[in-house]
Amino acid sequence: MKTSEEIRRNNARLIAQEIGGTSAFANQIDRSQTQVSRFMGRGATTQIGPKMARHIEQCFDKPEGWLDVDRSNEPQAETNSSITVDTKQVPIISQVQAGSWGSVDLSNFVDDDTEWQVTGTNVSTNAFAMKVTGNSMTNPHGSPSIPAGSIVIVEPCSAPENGKIVVATLNDAPEATIKKLEIDGPHKFLVPLNPKYDPIPINGNCRIVGYVKQVVMNL
Repeated sequence: MKTSEEIRRNNARLIAQEIGGTSAFANQIDRSQTQVSRFMGRGATTQIGPKMARHIEQCFDKPEGWLDVDRSNEPQAETNSSITVDTKQVPIISQVQAGSWGSVDLSNFVDDDTEWQVTGTNVSTNAFAMKVTGNSMTNPHGSPSIPAGSIVIVEPCSAPENGKIVVATLNDAPEATIKKLEIDGPHKFLVPLNPKYDPIPINGNCRIVGYVKQVVMNL
């Protein structure tokens, strides 16, 4: 049988999924995303107490006690008709951390202050998210485009297919970079989507961490 804390956490996650993730949820209840991640993230370390539960219900116009009712057996349409796929939460890590992802233990990157990103795409348990900086992947000609401030969901993979958007680290740079992988015979390049930037030839000077499966951005 589920505990009241588990029920509250699951229902809070339903609300977060409906409105677009933990960041939007945190803004709505006027709390930091770090605090929200602590009580409803994948590695939650605190509970949603009665006082916080009532506060969440008020912020989302739910009746008192709504968070305390187990909704796992209800038809999906009754809990949230907009959720049509299973969702997961992946840790948001820095570009420096992404550069060593896969070469060190996952637990080194995840702690109580880790922020989490909800995703509906199918990813493994080793997937992660990363915030995009700079405009090298901003495509002035349309899609695909990954502007600064976006969050990318990354599936670890050392040998992705030609044409994939990848996260890679160069030998002379501590931070990971996001570029399009282009393979032309024996030649490989990391290509920016912004034509103002030059392609980067790679020939053993690069380690590919993974490829992008989803881009999350606010308009």
